[in-house]
Amino acid sequence: MLITKELEILITRQNIDWFKSKKYDCNLKDIIIINVLDLPRWSERYIEYSCDYCGVIYDRKFYKYMNGKEKIIDKDCCTNCQHIKLKETLNKKYENKIVKEKIKVNKIVKEKIKINKEINLDTHVESTLTLPEFLRGKIDSWKKDSLIFYNNRCILTGETQNIEVHHIYNFHKILIDVLNILGYSLYDNISKYTYEELERMRIKCIELHYKYGLGAPITRRIHRLFHFFYGNDNMPEQFEEFKQKWNNSDFKDIL
Repeated sequence: MLITKELEILITRQNIDWFKSKKYDCNLKDIIIINVLDLPRWSERYIEYSCDYCGVIYDRKFYKYMNGKEKIIDKDCCTNCQHIKLKETLNKKYENKIVKEKIKVNKIVKEKIKINKEINLDTHVESTLTLPEFLRGKIDSWKKDSLIFYNNRCILTGETQNIEVHHIYNFHKILIDVLNILGYSLYDNISKYTYEELERMRIKCIELHYKYGLGAPITRRIHRLFHFFYGNDNMPEQFEEFKQKWNNSDFKDIL
């Protein structure tokens, strides 16, 4: 919740046109009282707000406060509660997406039959791909949504080049969940599975990706740095720890 409601502003050559556009009657060197929401979105003035989840009060630059606002869930949150707001946002934004993905499975299987009537859904696929390789190639929609959610920027640096989507919830754990839920075994390559089994695993894999939340867009060098320190069998808590270390400049001498 925004606590700061009004601010005193000195009118200068740099801001007079802005505040006149906001219908303030002002002249150069005037000191006026404004509604805090009439500040330019890029303003670096500090404002006070409280987290709508834990109630802790924070000071923050206005532009950073506004960058953290979004229309889906109209709540203010602190860094410690970001994961709660993100979960609420994902549930609301993508509540229908999982259902749609589930509905696709029978439709896609039927389309395959139309394209090639010789395909038997009980036959096995001819491929040397491993199951992880196969499923990683089927989550493009989740990656795209992760990038869109964070404006196609690295969440740590704001960079837009060489961005990769990091799994906050480990991909291999999702893979094991898929197999356990569907009752399938893990084989050395996908030739041991039928077309229908692979289709069901694809749909379940996408469903679980959205259930566990979007990924974190980070640059390739930061992605490699994270896995160098934490390996590949990582947990969400480790990424939170990594972000804190990054913000504390703990890796400044490494990169």
